[in-house]
Amino acid sequence: MEKSSGFRSGHDTGHLSFFMNAGKWALHQSWVYFYVVRDTRHSWKTTCVSWIEVILQSSIAPIAWLFVVFLDGGYYRCYRSQEFCLINEAILCKNSTIMLSYTSSRSFNSISDNGKYCPPCICVPDPTDASYLEAESQIYAWGLLMITGVAAFLVISCNRMCDKYTLVQRQYVETYKNVETQKFDAVAKVCFFYYC
Repeated sequence: MEKSSGFRSGHDTGHLSFFMNAGKWALHQSWVYFYVVRDTRHSWKTTCVSWIEVILQSSIAPIAWLFVVFLDGGYYRCYRSQEFCLINEAILCKNSTIMLSYTSSRSFNSISDNGKYCPPCICVPDPTDASYLEAESQIYAWGLLMITGVAAFLVISCNRMCDKYTLVQRQYVETYKNVETQKFDAVAKVCFFYYC
């Protein structure tokens, strides 16, 4: 039973169709050629554009996570703290009592990279060094946010400038897509409850 949104019943393509919206359904149909009539197949250009669109949309969450991690600074400080904790320069390693407790442990060589780094300094770096590393991390966070914003602006602008639709045509197409999506979701819900 074929619908206008590209929906096919569960007998044709399995239950995968019930969990996909119309855009992902079209992408799915472009790769599943044996279910699609030759006249309704998507071109390779459309398929590539659809995949790029999905990849860009799915990269929003990782970029947001990286922004938050860099803004916090904890991971970056931990990653770079060994550069400020050389065993002969770190203030914490100049205390003989602390160093004796670390050097007497069996894991000293693995923690300190064979005596190169000061183990207590890596866990708790000097406050000046820690604030420097956190500030550097925050600079990377804001840089990542600006680069992502500029890239998104350029992609959206280029997409709109190279598009063949005028504003009125775009509004008509968007309205048609919304109606088609609503019909697809309604049919998918009915079929899901019918077959499951």
